[in-house]
Amino acid sequence: MAVFLARRHPVTYILTFQRTICAYYHTTELPNEYAARGRREAALASKQAASANTLQKGKSNPNPKIATQHNRENSNIVDPSAGTPRTGKKKDQMLLSITSQEAQERLIEKVIAALAAKRNPRPQRARMSPLAHYFISKYAQMNDDITSWLIERRDTGDLCNAAIEDFIPRLKDHLLTQLRNLAYDGDEHEFSDADRTLVLFTDNKIYHHSILRVNYTTYDLQREQDTVNPRTRADIMVLSHEDEKIHPYWYARVIGICHVNVEYCQDNTQTYSCPTRMDFLFVRWFQWDGSAAGWAVKRLQRLEFFDEDSPDAYGFLDPDSVIRGVHLIPSFQHRSDPQDPESDCRFQYMNIFVDRDMFMRFRGGGIGHKATRDWDDILQHEGHGAEEEEEGDPLEEIADGVSDADAEEEQEDIEDDNGDSESDEEEGDDEDRVIADEGEELDDDVLAEEGYGALQCTTCTISYIRLLSCL
Repeated sequence: MAVFLARRHPVTYILTFQRTICAYYHTTELPNEYAARGRREAALASKQAASANTLQKGKSNPNPKIATQHNRENSNIVDPSAGTPRTGKKKDQMLLSITSQEAQERLIEKVIAALAAKRNPRPQRARMSPLAHYFISKYAQMNDDITSWLIERRDTGDLCNAAIEDFIPRLKDHLLTQLRNLAYDGDEHEFSDADRTLVLFTDNKIYHHSILRVNYTTYDLQREQDTVNPRTRADIMVLSHEDEKIHPYWYARVIGICHVNVEYCQDNTQTYSCPTRMDFLFVRWFQWDGSAAGWAVKRLQRLEFFDEDSPDAYGFLDPDSVIRGVHLIPSFQHRSDPQDPESDCRFQYMNIFVDRDMFMRFRGGGIGHKATRDWDDILQHEGHGAEEEEEGDPLEEIADGVSDADAEEEQEDIEDDNGDSESDEEEGDDEDRVIADEGEELDDDVLAEEGYGALQCTTCTISYIRLLSCL
């Protein structure tokens, strides 16, 4: 049993064995150990010309033998409380000694870490319900007085004056919209000062969080989750609330993930309710820069921030309105300072190819995208009739650099291929084509009528071939 315990925890159990068990048993050296000790003492005495008394002392009775951590069989076990043994002075033994000491130190550190982990287990991350659209931690890492926090942000320059100005009145307007169950139409409802007095912040505190997790349904009815972090992945998308159906999404960058404890009174005749937690996002909005974008012009949508002095530059957002996170590609040719590679980029391109779900949100037709089914026709024809932007795009400049003669040759080749295929169909050589019987309707014809056919045409094919020939 003692051997088994020593294998598990050598230092602890050997010390316990020595202190509690060895004291109850009298043990002596074995005959060969006794003889070996006598020979060592005799040799040492002869070298030092010891007296006869010293030689006689070497013939004493066997010494008591006590199990300690210093025995040869336990020489590799080191007490954590003991000091580190000294290294050998010989060159051929120094490397081996240092390696052995480092191995012992690593073993001791592992034992100490394992014991500490048992005493202080790591807290598990809170599990969120799959039915909940978003999750923010129950406990906040930081909290500040709202007034003091705004003054500090202004003095340090973290937020501009436009973001800080009327921060508390606009926040109360946002919270009153939710408390009174008013529909969000993109514009914050404005309330009077008397209405704002019905909302109080408990202890005037604002609580800050680091991460927002958003659950969403993919195009193929699968569950996915995005993580939004203001420091690393801060860009999000929400449904558009424009009067004209131009584009189905709005985009914003999350500056802060916060919550406040609100005490609300419906009117002056009633008392304030118990504190209720209300989550919100403080965001800076993007806007479309007006350049041509979409499938027809083969360009990604280009975004830029609202001007800081604009009243629409900053705002508040309910986390429940977030669809998912997005990936924006900086336009490096539009830096604020072309000579400084660390300067900010004015424009950002919306990356619709970051994953399949994002692609289907801009292609249309995703089964799991219920909220944007009315936008399918608009998405598939986005960019048709749009004017070319004045500033040249690098890919478009490459494509325009191809000579017209090459384009005409490609057009002739495509027409020849089409003519050959038509003649083959007329002759009946295409045996793979499925012909519908009377009263039967093919799936491809149904999908084409509903607008879910492939987005290909002769013009797109020619441009694609021209572009590949230049790369």
